[in-house]
Amino acid sequence: MATARSIGQIKSALLRPSLTSKFSVSIKTPEALGNSLTSDEFNMSCSEASLPGSSLNTQEITGDRHGVTERNAYRRMYDDRLDLTFYVEGEKYSQIRYFEKWINFIVGDDTRNERTSSRYDYKVKYPEEYKTQMYVTKFEKDDGLSLTYTFIDSYPIAINSMPLSYGSTDVLKCTVSMTYLRYIVEDHRGF
Repeated sequence: MATARSIGQIKSALLRPSLTSKFSVSIKTPEALGNSLTSDEFNMSCSEASLPGSSLNTQEITGDRHGVTERNAYRRMYDDRLDLTFYVEGEKYSQIRYFEKWINFIVGDDTRNERTSSRYDYKVKYPEEYKTQMYVTKFEKDDGLSLTYTFIDSYPIAINSMPLSYGSTDVLKCTVSMTYLRYIVEDHRGF
């Protein structure tokens, strides 16, 4: 049965959609990397991010009740990656250099001088050294309710290729795939 609603109720429910362009990304630089990397230069240069998803794994139970098949949840599964796209600034290429240094640190390339050798090898660091927390905050322009997604034990697993061409000029973008253990969602007022 339909319920009568006032114009004010309809406006407040339907005419204030959340906008996709109001978000912020912040990455805490792992302690082991020290001051050699700073994420402050480009946290606001993230042009694209996606809020993560999750699902429930279920198991099928048959035979407990005659003719009935049940599904019960037994685990929450998180998406395995989060893609972030950054505008690359042209003076120092900070965004590219930041993630290249981080990945080099993970695989032990940060101290090697023999990368061009045919007998090159590397030793991957312990996870505690390169994992960190990352935050994606979704907010609105009126300082209303904000959602902050805290990603636990995150680190980059891929830097996507960045095509260059002599055709039409466009802004160079760097897309990085981050992986994480799980995320926590917290809400608060304002940004």
